[in-house]
Amino acid sequence: MWRVKDTKLGAVIIPEDLIKCPICGSILLLHDFRCYYHRGIELRHCDIHMKCPRCGFFATFGVPISEEEFRKLSSSPLHGKVLREELVKVWGEIWFR
Repeated sequence: MWRVKDTKLGAVIIPEDLIKCPICGSILLLHDFRCYYHRGIELRHCDIHMKCPRCGFFATFGVPISEEEFRKLSSSPLHGKVLREELVKVWGEIWFR
């Protein structure tokens, strides 16, 4: 359901298909993402925050990721950053090309 995508600004993790807001039906946009590694159980995962630009609905998705995806995402300049101006560039590059 999720894939790692390289962009000119850095790697991001996005849904395979657009996710619609359960409140108003608008498309949820990537707000930010953060990767975590739990040593004891060898678990790597990414918390992905999506936000509705219309009504403000906010959703968090916890997604297990591979070691390679962890390295790529955690070293991305966009890791842990709230996407504002970057979102327009990243969004256009991902969905409209």
